[in-house]
Amino acid sequence: MKSLTTTLCLTIAVLLKGAAASGSSDLGEWRSKGNIISPECFPYELPSNDNFEAIAEHHGFKYTEDFSDDPGKYFGREIKNFDGVPEPWTGGKYKLHAIRDLKTCPDRKQQLHYKNGFVIFRLNEGGHQIKYRKGKDIPLKICNKLAPNLNANCIRSSIFLIGWWEGGSRGFYWNTYIYGLFQTDGNKEYIVPLKGWYGRSEDEALKFYEKIGAAK
Repeated sequence: MKSLTTTLCLTIAVLLKGAAASGSSDLGEWRSKGNIISPECFPYELPSNDNFEAIAEHHGFKYTEDFSDDPGKYFGREIKNFDGVPEPWTGGKYKLHAIRDLKTCPDRKQQLHYKNGFVIFRLNEGGHQIKYRKGKDIPLKICNKLAPNLNANCIRSSIFLIGWWEGGSRGFYWNTYIYGLFQTDGNKEYIVPLKGWYGRSEDEALKFYEKIGAAK
């Protein structure tokens, strides 16, 4: 009997491990083709602002706090090409994204981890990681309103707390965003940062949500 119990426990453990490796969780996270979308696919502004400044310069407009706070209204207006911007400080080796085509997102289902409600992607063994926690869902009507110039339809929208860490004593740098998942007539899907707040500002995002009459 003891042997049978041990065998059952081991079997359950293996199944649970396999489920975690395949991208299973109960966090209500966003998925694409059945797989959890990696945190690296959610565009966000770096602490230095360098990435959003470079994106603005590439597209021919001046970076302002308005672009930082309300990026959604710039897509389809100032930003019409969504292929990504060559990263200037690495000679274009990598691309900067203010809006992310899901086709360009790598499949990380074997590398994602889950802890304290967060979906976590570790960039390397040095502790560098990006993680997010999905919060309250946003009505699609509001999502579309926050990206009025984008020729696509919002199919999902939520508040996200997203953190980026390079290791050492610095800790995490946090942003809070309302993201929208948009689909074009040609069935392309984009993750779009619609409105952002610095830091762990989920309460501010909820206040905004309530202010525009979305909450009952």
